[in-house]
Amino acid sequence: MNTKIITLFLLLMLLALGGGCDRYIDSRDPVRSIPDSGPVPKNLTVLLNDQSISLSWEIANPEVVGMYRIYAAVQPRVGEESDFVLRDSTAARSIQLDQLLINESYYIKVAAVSTSGLEWEQSEAVKAVFTYLSIAIESGRELVKGLSVRVNINAPTQTSHIMLSEDQTFATDIWIPFEGTVINYELSDGDGTKWLYARLQFDDGSRTGNVLSDSIVVDTRATIDSVFFTVPANGEYFTVGETITFGVTSGEAGGDASISFDGGLSGRIDLYDDGVGVDPEADDGIYYGAWVVPVSYTLDHGEVTGRFTDEAGNSAPDFTASNFLTIFTPPQSVILTASPLSTFEISLTWTQTTSSAADFAAYRIYRHTTSAVSESSTLVYATSTSTSTDFTDTDLDDNMQYYYRHYIYDKSGLSAASDVATARTLVNTTPDPVELFVVDNGSETTTELHWTKSTESDFDSYRIYRPASALVSQPSLVMFTTLVWKGNDIDELLRAGISLPVATGNYFFVLYVFDKHGEKSDASNTVSAPAPAGE
Repeated sequence: MNTKIITLFLLLMLLALGGGCDRYIDSRDPVRSIPDSGPVPKNLTVLLNDQSISLSWEIANPEVVGMYRIYAAVQPRVGEESDFVLRDSTAARSIQLDQLLINESYYIKVAAVSTSGLEWEQSEAVKAVFTYLSIAIESGRELVKGLSVRVNINAPTQTSHIMLSEDQTFATDIWIPFEGTVINYELSDGDGTKWLYARLQFDDGSRTGNVLSDSIVVDTRATIDSVFFTVPANGEYFTVGETITFGVTSGEAGGDASISFDGGLSGRIDLYDDGVGVDPEADDGIYYGAWVVPVSYTLDHGEVTGRFTDEAGNSAPDFTASNFLTIFTPPQSVILTASPLSTFEISLTWTQTTSSAADFAAYRIYRHTTSAVSESSTLVYATSTSTSTDFTDTDLDDNMQYYYRHYIYDKSGLSAASDVATARTLVNTTPDPVELFVVDNGSETTTELHWTKSTESDFDSYRIYRPASALVSQPSLVMFTTLVWKGNDIDELLRAGISLPVATGNYFFVLYVFDKHGEKSDASNTVSAPAPAGE
């Protein structure tokens, strides 16, 4: 009997425990509870964005809902709820889904979850395509020079209608059939940045969520504000080898600028707005370029013309600088050589000018006793003959270094100087004496003197001396101080007729050779002639 009582007691305990527990079956799936009666999301709305999906819904009694779970499936099988996989969750009644497969169609359901964690029945499925959506004006270009543009639409084949407008609110726009991925559009008047906005509608009635947009800069004209160039070093004109900096001010970066000028310049000089070289600042709309004046280039009051094409392809009207460009090229200098000839002469030779006879004006040679020879030094030679190539500088001091510079002048007044040439005159020595002879010419009042020829290269003169009166005995030669004859031609007849004043006794004569430096030779031998007697 005791055994029956114990068995009955255990059965009653089990029945009591079974009747008092909650209706809940433990599951290994933490997000899939056994549904119970509760609100179900209704009126699911899908909006497609570029690489995302905006999903929203409605629900009754939202105060009992703690969260919402979003399930998605690709090509789900009928009745197979397990094909729907949990993708995300949210406490709000909308969500944006991304990180899905591109160009794939998804079926999406939403289930409400109670505040205690119980998930209720899932909503009806809605279909959405996860894809790329975008618009691009002129294939993404930054600039156009006209108002007629082509708009590229990146959208799926299920697209049925489009709104395209410069008004982000689409206030006055209507849906038009979507007939292709390229649409011609006429932008509003005026230069500047233009924005286009687009919305899409699909075959199932869904639409894009975020507004698609793109912008482009409309630039329908280009202008040049100024053309300029640097001032020459001398304030008047440029010469060969000088660098000229040119500039064009346009107010637009990213374009192409250049200048050209008359006078034979081949081609053009390109200018840049890149902050490199002579351009002080990049992308400020001021274009710079440098040009070095070449040899033999001449331009007299030439016009400098600037040209500019902006990034959009608009060409500005040519613009001429307000000031004129003048370039004078000096004549090419000659090569000057200096060589000593004697104690008082230096030979100068030079190459002939390459200037034409029409341009040539003159040669000039300047001399100095230092290497600082210039046009302010002593002028020793000048000629207007372009074929002249030599000159001998004379009357120089012996054993002296002289410096020369040759200048060539053209008819415009420009000149070119040679390098400095230098030479030292030879060291002077005392002239050698000659031999003197007296010749009886049969006259009592004159006598004829002959002598041998001097061989001095710097010969200046012969000088014959006699005393003021006849001397009884021959005096020292230095006492002969009375000059009675002077001849300065070394090649003349080597003789002289000397008048003899009336006196008593003889006249004595001696001859000296003088050079160009004033040096005299030792005295020649002494000769004498009888003085004529008075009546």
